[in-house]
Amino acid sequence: MTAVSPNSEALQQQVTELSAALADAVEQAVGDRKSLRLFQSILDSIPGITYRCQNDPDFTTIFVGGSLPMLRDEQALALLSRARADFTRVIHPDDLPLVRDAIRRQLADDGGYDVEYRIVLEDGGLCWVNDRGRLTGGDSGEPGYLDGVILDISARKHAEQALRETEARFRILVDHSPDLISLLGTDGCLDYVSPSWESHLGYPRSFWLGKSWQPLIHPEDVPICQHYLEEVQAMGKGFPGPQYRVRHANGDWRWFETAVEPVYDEAGRLASMVGISRDIHERKRREDQMLRMAYHDALTGLANRPLFIDHLGLALAQARRNKNRVAVALLDLDRFKQVNDELGHDVGDQLLRAAARRLENLVRESDTVARFGGDEFLLILTDLGAVEDLFPVADKIVGSFGEPLRVGDRRIKVTTSMGLAIYPDDAREPDSLVKLADKAMYHAKRTGRNRYSLVGDMDSGAASKAGVA
Repeated sequence: MTAVSPNSEALQQQVTELSAALADAVEQAVGDRKSLRLFQSILDSIPGITYRCQNDPDFTTIFVGGSLPMLRDEQALALLSRARADFTRVIHPDDLPLVRDAIRRQLADDGGYDVEYRIVLEDGGLCWVNDRGRLTGGDSGEPGYLDGVILDISARKHAEQALRETEARFRILVDHSPDLISLLGTDGCLDYVSPSWESHLGYPRSFWLGKSWQPLIHPEDVPICQHYLEEVQAMGKGFPGPQYRVRHANGDWRWFETAVEPVYDEAGRLASMVGISRDIHERKRREDQMLRMAYHDALTGLANRPLFIDHLGLALAQARRNKNRVAVALLDLDRFKQVNDELGHDVGDQLLRAAARRLENLVRESDTVARFGGDEFLLILTDLGAVEDLFPVADKIVGSFGEPLRVGDRRIKVTTSMGLAIYPDDAREPDSLVKLADKAMYHAKRTGRNRYSLVGDMDSGAASKAGVA
């Protein structure tokens, strides 16, 4: 058997140790390559650019990799090449001072930063990015590194810009709309009013904000407006609303109509209500004027024949329910034609207006005074218990014309003859009562004028009764 020298044993030991060291090195290298591949795989999966740069004004690049999904391969390579050479070159020059200042301030607060800015591509195009990172290292007074990720946010920025443009167009429409646009919160308070509120109602816009709508509406109109809002919520959609009155800054009540549309949040809960109101004050005024013209005498403003008959029908219906009496009085001015011929039609018209005012002042608010044409007037005298209750009223009316009527600088005295028909004693229908009152009036004229006559006086041949002033 061959002997092994001590030197051989030492050499064998060295070979063994070297082999083990080489095996460890190979294993470490394999592990490093796996770690490198894993690291690269992670970087490749990030839809953005990862980087490390020095925390200095120039953001001196240590490492930069990855890409932005919106870039073509050649654009991505050109961007990375420029970033490696000088990171500040890829930041839009208008944004660079803002980026530096924002990173400096945010790092001082919590060691991290989150900024948005534009990067400039090789072809001059722009891309909006979000840059998030943290400060690493930097111990013992060293500046440290900025490690971060840059993500493409161009789509969001374009959407935000489109939204701003849409909002700007909407704002122009709202600010210049003649309609009054408002936003009503779920608490019933106004969160927004358009500029037209000020021009239509006289208050500054700040006056309305935070106020409940109810105190601003005419008290008589609050219930119908409240019911409308409840119906909108119950139906879950808007529809044309009621007409109502709002107090103007000058104290007047102005008419409006409003359509409200409910707005719901993502959970389906009512978030607010958008109201579009229209000033209809002039329209209502014209409608009221037309209605007045249709049912009132143009010269005196009294009720005309159609309105008188309507009021008489209502008065008779109420009398039937209450089992009391209603009197219809028809009167004309004695010798009015003579005054009209001698002093002219203008004076005659003024005399008729003066007579109308006197009659209105003689009766109660529940009674009605109407002009039938010429110098004839009709009255409805309601709530009479017995026939005798009518006599004091008739005496007062006829007797009042003992006092002259003032017409301009003149005082003109004209008397009146009046006929009276009583429901239900004389007749039960409106037309019959008017016809009987007309006959009784002519009976008063035939028996001396300046007096009143009842239907019963005609039947009995009795004289009419003179009024007492």
